[in-house]
Amino acid sequence: PIDREDVGTLKFSVVAKDKGANPKTARTQVTITIRDTNDNRPVIEIRGFGLVTHQGGVANISEDVPVETPVALVQVSDIDEGVNAAVTCVVAGDVPFQLKQVSDTGTDSKKKYFLQTTTSLDYESVKEYTIEIVAVDSGNPPLSSTNSLKVQVTDVNDNAPVFSQSLMEVVFPENNDINDLVMEVSATDADSGSNAQLHYSILPDPSARGVFSINPDSGQIRVNMVLDREQREHYDFHVVAVDKGIPSLKGTASVVITVLDRNDNDPKFMLNGYNFSVMENMPRLSPVGMVTVIDADKGENARIQLSVEPESGEFVIQNGTGTILSSISFDREHQSTYTFRLKAVDGGDPPRSSYVGVTINVLDENDNAPVIVVPSNISYKYLTPDTHPGTQVNSVRAEDMDTGVNAELVYSIASGNPFELFQISPNNGEVTLEKTIIRKHHGLHRLVVRVNDKGKPSRHGTALVHFYINETLTNQTFVETLLGHSQDTPLDID
Repeated sequence: PIDREDVGTLKFSVVAKDKGANPKTARTQVTITIRDTNDNRPVIEIRGFGLVTHQGGVANISEDVPVETPVALVQVSDIDEGVNAAVTCVVAGDVPFQLKQVSDTGTDSKKKYFLQTTTSLDYESVKEYTIEIVAVDSGNPPLSSTNSLKVQVTDVNDNAPVFSQSLMEVVFPENNDINDLVMEVSATDADSGSNAQLHYSILPDPSARGVFSINPDSGQIRVNMVLDREQREHYDFHVVAVDKGIPSLKGTASVVITVLDRNDNDPKFMLNGYNFSVMENMPRLSPVGMVTVIDADKGENARIQLSVEPESGEFVIQNGTGTILSSISFDREHQSTYTFRLKAVDGGDPPRSSYVGVTINVLDENDNAPVIVVPSNISYKYLTPDTHPGTQVNSVRAEDMDTGVNAELVYSIASGNPFELFQISPNNGEVTLEKTIIRKHHGLHRLVVRVNDKGKPSRHGTALVHFYINETLTNQTFVETLLGHSQDTPLDID
C-alpha cells in the first residue's frame, strides 16, 4: 500500500515500443500525486517549561504561583495534511488549567501551547491534578489523541496552626503530685512536612509563672508544684503552637485550669472557746448564744453540720445560723453553769470535724424573796427592866437564794415598836435596846421586822420578833398565851 506520509508523489517514465523489425519507441513522464487520507492521529508532546520541573510525567508547582503561570509547553502535530492536519487542542475536565497558544506558531498541523493555571492553587484543598489534553483533527471522520500530565502542588507555609479549641478548660484536683499530667493540648496545621511540624510553648504570664510546663512536642501540660485551692482556685494562660516553616506561623489558645477542692481543711470555730451569759427563767427555745464556724474548703466539703455533745437535751443548735437554743427554762438557784461541746462536721468523704467548748452562765433574776432563818415567829426574848440601853437584845438573820444585789438584804422594823424602844441594824439585823425601860414598857412587845433585798423590783420577807419585859418570868403559860394572840393579830396592827 502507498503511504502518503512516506511518499507523497510517484514519478516514472512510460515507454511504448512497437514490434517492428526495426522497433520504434516513445517515452513519456508520468507523475502521480498521492492524495491524503486521514489515517494519522495528532501527536501531543508535553515538555517542561521555565522553572517548573518535569520528571516521569509529573510536574511540581508551588501552591503560591500567580495565576496564568505556565506549567508546561505543549506541542501538537499531525503528519496528515490539509484539513486532516488541522488540529484543535483542549484541556479536558474541570481543572484549573488551560492551554494558551504560543503566538509565533501558525501552521495548522503543528501548534505550540502553554499549559497555564487559571486560578490560584491551594495545596490544602487539592494536592494533585491529572490534566488530560485532547487533540482532535478536522478529518472526516476526525481522529483524536490524548496525553496527560500529573501536576503535584507543593506546599507553602500559608496556614497557621489551629488549636482544637480556642478556649480549653480543665478541672484539676489540689494536693497533686509534682509532674502530674494536667491536660494535653493539640493543634493541627493544614500544611505538610516541616510546615506542619509543631512546637508547643506557654506564653510567659506572671500569674502562672513556673506553675505549669508543656512538652514542646506532645503538648502535654504538667504541674510543677503542689496546688492549693484555698490559696488559688483558677489559673489562666495562653499556649502557643509554632510550625517549623520559613517563616514560621503560630496559633494561640487560652487555657483555664480550675483547681478542684479536696477535703483537706477541718471546720474551724472562730473562737477557741465560747462563754455566754443568760438570764434565768427564760422561755424554752430562747437563744442563748451564737457561734461562727468556717471551712476553707468548698461545696460539700464546706457544708457543716453542728451538734451538741453530750446530747443532754438541755441545748440544741441551729445549723444554718449557729444559734444555740435552750431546751429548758433555767433556774440559777438549781444550776448556775452549764458546759458542753459543740461538734462541727463537714460533708466531705471522709468527713473532717472539730470541737469547741461552750460555757453557759445563768444570770440571776430576783425571783426569790428573803427567808427569815432566825428567830422563829413563836419565840421571844426575856428582858429585865434593868437592861441597859444599847444592849444587843436579839438578832434577825435572813437568807436569799438569789445572788448579787438580789441577795443583798436590808433590815427594818415595819411596825410594833410604839415606844421606839428597839432599833435594828439595816445591814446585819442586830436588834438593840434604845431606851431605858420604865414601868409602862412591861409586857410583850411584838416587832414586825421586814427584810428587803436590793433587786428590782425588790422582794421581802417578814419576821415577828418578840420581847417580854418583866421583873420575873414565873408564868410562862401566860407568855405563851400572849404569843398565840400575836400570831393571830394582823401585821399592820401594833
